[in-house]
Amino acid sequence: MKPLLSIVIPVYNRAGRVLRTLDSIATTTYRPLELLVVDNASTDNSLLVCQGWAEGHASADFGIRVLSQPTPGANAARNLGLQSCQGEYVFFFDSDDLFCAAALDDVAAVIGMEERPDWLFLPVEQGEDESHMHARAYQQSSAPHVHLLNSQLSTSSMVFRTQWLREIGGWNETLSVWQDWELGMRVLLHAGRCRWLCSRTYHRIFIHPDSITSSGFSQTFHGTLAAMRCVVEEVKEAAELTVRERARCERALYYRSMILAGKLRREGCAEGASAYRSLAKEIIPHATKPVRLTGMMLHAYSSVGGRGAWRLALGLL
Repeated sequence: MKPLLSIVIPVYNRAGRVLRTLDSIATTTYRPLELLVVDNASTDNSLLVCQGWAEGHASADFGIRVLSQPTPGANAARNLGLQSCQGEYVFFFDSDDLFCAAALDDVAAVIGMEERPDWLFLPVEQGEDESHMHARAYQQSSAPHVHLLNSQLSTSSMVFRTQWLREIGGWNETLSVWQDWELGMRVLLHAGRCRWLCSRTYHRIFIHPDSITSSGFSQTFHGTLAAMRCVVEEVKEAAELTVRERARCERALYYRSMILAGKLRREGCAEGASAYRSLAKEIIPHATKPVRLTGMMLHAYSSVGGRGAWRLALGLL
């Protein structure tokens, strides 16, 4: 018997966008499927729009539930979906993107094997519109230091065995941004069984002014700083890390802090740039001269608009 799969979508004021996302999910042929749409205290008519769509699309093998989560924040909505879903595996998806019809069948083919993975990775496309899509960069590696710099594990690129994700804590509700980066790091630190589905790209992720995925750091640096601090502590406490990998993770966090300090300097956010330089010193209080010089180089490169600093940093680890 084919396993039940679940998809969880948090919705906040997406009445004008969410139907396209829901329609993309309905085009998938895989069944049995469960869809949980979690309205996150929307102030527009998103809840009514989702309820109306659910009434017109639910079937015996396509169960749809529309839930309400009054606690602000997408992570609270995702966690309600995680606790409520019945599928053996769970996807999380955003309410303004397009779901790939092939994803469910490809995942089901893998999880139908004898040793089922704890999580799976699916490459995704992103861009401002459907005519300007590109594959999001990733490296097929479960080494934690790679994710620290590349941020390759995004919300829509991860699929989880439901009970395993519950056991490692679900989504961190204290974070307002970079939630998927923090969760991805926790996933890697727990060293679960992973499968990489890299024969194609899957979902289409759209970047627009009010999207969850957006550009610029100045307006959100307090949130990104909080996520960085969470991950710093997780690296310190991770019992699974070897001495060598822990040191690489610390250098990766140091370099990422200096890169972000440079980006914030370029954006004219002196407060944020200073906060990230201070964080770098906290991560490695007595950095060696080569590490300090590399950090300064990455900072300078980012501050003048240099792109791909994470690739430079990864190559220097």
